[in-house]
Amino acid sequence: MGGKGYTGEKGIKYAAHLVYRYLPVTENWIYSMVSRMKRYHGVFLATRTENLDKFPWDPVVAVREKSLPYQVIEKLHKEWFGYFRLHLQAIEKYRVSLIHAHFGTRGYYGLPLARKSQLPYLVTFYGYDVSAVPRKRGWRERYRILFDEATLFLTEGPHLKNCLIELGCPEEKVVVHHLGVDPEKIPFKERKPEKTIRILMAGGFVEKKGMHLGIRAFDRLKEKNTELWVVGWYRKDEPRHIRGASLIFSAFKEAKKKDKIKFLGYLSYQEYMRVLEKCHILLAPSLTASDGDTEGGAPVVLLDAMASGMPVVSTLHADIPEVVVDGETGFLVPEKDVDALVEALEKMINAPSLWKKMGKKGRQRIEKEFNVNIQAERLERIYDRYA
Repeated sequence: MGGKGYTGEKGIKYAAHLVYRYLPVTENWIYSMVSRMKRYHGVFLATRTENLDKFPWDPVVAVREKSLPYQVIEKLHKEWFGYFRLHLQAIEKYRVSLIHAHFGTRGYYGLPLARKSQLPYLVTFYGYDVSAVPRKRGWRERYRILFDEATLFLTEGPHLKNCLIELGCPEEKVVVHHLGVDPEKIPFKERKPEKTIRILMAGGFVEKKGMHLGIRAFDRLKEKNTELWVVGWYRKDEPRHIRGASLIFSAFKEAKKKDKIKFLGYLSYQEYMRVLEKCHILLAPSLTASDGDTEGGAPVVLLDAMASGMPVVSTLHADIPEVVVDGETGFLVPEKDVDALVEALEKMINAPSLWKKMGKKGRQRIEKEFNVNIQAERLERIYDRYA
């Protein structure tokens, strides 16, 4: 089954994308990238599905979508052979050219399928799988096996690449491939001071986002005419989300400016774009969590904000400096330093003349280096080496 893959109608090849769930809203960048690839059509291989209305795709091959007896057979097959029979059948049906696993953990669990198919096997690491997972028992050895057997590894930036190499991955097997957003779908708006300056934080309610420290920093601002808008959500079945939400709500409970802090909950992309347009400054105080979890690369909210022309205040964390140029597109401070966050925010608030300059340079940087259309083409060229 190995070797060069099938080229179908109009020169289209098929690439299998291995995920556990198709698709959490927190992983929307996978959909964004795959949906813009023109020469490789994605075949998603999943265990279960969610948000199919938000991320429509065909085909999504998911075991949990089948009847209960069928699921039992698939589970037994996986216990015996290490992979779902349904996934192998999809690879054969679509004459897939390569398999691309998303997250290192999924990469390891997908090894039996890769061995059976004898196809090129690519794995993208994103953050938690590099910073926190290796702390868990047995995972360093599992990664050693993965590093030995997989064809190629991708990371969002040089920091994450170096972390992977430190874990034992051969340097020649790792390439940097940026995530991206579509600037054409994000209206550019020059930020100008208004009576109320609106600061935005957005992301999942996990500790590594540093939102609890962002709330504390906002609460200490001297400028009275400011508001903090928080866009975010958490999964009640995920311990990391439960802990993150607890930290955020504790910080809010202690805040003196509760009336100036607005929790907007989860928003659709269109709703989020409208909020983005109304805000003046993005605050992204990312940090290394107590369990070792990190951004790995950089949060996508930075890309959205910079594409919209918004200056940012963030931290010297993971690959954020690969995205935000300190002093040019925003301000970067040491992580977990509330004093530094306060200073940077006040500096930004009191220098609206910088907003236009930073916003313009930020937009240009996204258009050139973090444009999902360009990055999709670059990913296809990576695929071309092996498919």
